[in-house]
Amino acid sequence: MTYTDLLPINPSSLDGYSVYDYNIHLPLPTFSFILQETGVDLVLATGSEQEAQSVVRFLSQTAMNIIKDNVPPQAKINIEFLIAKSAKHRQAFITMVAYLILTTRAKGLDDLLANTEQIAHMVKIQAHDLLQHKYDFIVDEVRGDY
Repeated sequence: MTYTDLLPINPSSLDGYSVYDYNIHLPLPTFSFILQETGVDLVLATGSEQEAQSVVRFLSQTAMNIIKDNVPPQAKINIEFLIAKSAKHRQAFITMVAYLILTTRAKGLDDLLANTEQIAHMVKIQAHDLLQHKYDFIVDEVRGDY
């Protein structure tokens, strides 16, 4: 798939495993996807749907920030574009977030957040495929529809 093939794709309808948040320009994995991938019922684990949503949002933003810190400056917007519009990149991203949620549940959010280096290390391992691609295209309209 080429850059121009991805242009007409609507990030909101890319898959049934995530919800695209246009405010932060990221897909957030659904609770059902997280349960399917990890066995963790995040709403039950956190105590409320609002708290669960906050955890998903925070870990998604943290993961994206770490990914962007590990790609060349010119590739930052490209990877955001690909995660918004490419099914393959979206799947890799939300699977990585689910892995972080599983790790968070095992270690406890407070313990994990106390060690941001540990989060960065986990993201780098899980995002290996996202970080290895060449991003040799130019996004014409940055965040135009994503």
